[in-house]
Order: sequence, then C-alpha cells, then structure tokens
Amino acid sequence: MSEIENVSGGPTKPEIIAVSLSKLGLREGDRFADIGCGTGSVSIEATKIARDLIIYAIDARKEALRATETNFKNFNIANATLLAGEAESYRNQLQELQYRKCHAISWRSFGDPELE
Repeated sequence: MSEIENVSGGPTKPEIIAVSLSKLGLREGDRFADIGCGTGSVSIEATKIARDLIIYAIDARKEALRATETNFKNFNIANATLLAGEAESYRNQLQELQYRKCHAISWRSFGDPELE
C-alpha cells in the first residue's frame, strides 16, 4: 500500500475522516468536492466507500495540489479534477454540481442565505 505524501497541515487525521465520511451517505458515482484538499487523503478514503466518485479537489496551495496529484496517482484515483485557488472562486460551479458535502465545506461558507 502506498503512503500519503504530506504537506504542512495535513493529512487529516484518520478519525476525523472516518466520522466525516460516515455522515455523508456517499454512493457510487456521486460528485464529491474536497475543499482544502491538502494531501487528497479525504478523497482517497471516500473512494473506498463509494467507487466511481467524481472528485473535485480544490486548494489554494500549489504544494497541496502537487501532493494531491501524486497521491491520486499512487492510489489510482482517476475520476478527479484538481482546481487551483480559493473555493469561493468555484462557488457557482460547485453549487451547480449538486455535490455531496465534504470536510471543511458548508453551504454557509459560500454565503447561502438559507443557512444563515
């Protein structure tokens, strides 16, 4: 089994990943937004729950995107799009995708008035 390439601030602790993912009700073929993807470890674990996820991994840090890309290759994660920048810049695209929420993201963070 491959090891996760790390970046500062990551990867997310396995216990946090397990609890977060258990609450999502992921299903095969879901769209999955990993905001602040860091190492991509949350997405990698999500694919163990629901295969064929369509992953959108977003991070503003170049080092994080490099680590995520490496980790996705090492763990054979194919259905992933890496997006560079702040999540806010992808707000409209993500809302249109009807993704399953991931750690470090909520509609409130995108200014949804229904959640205020």
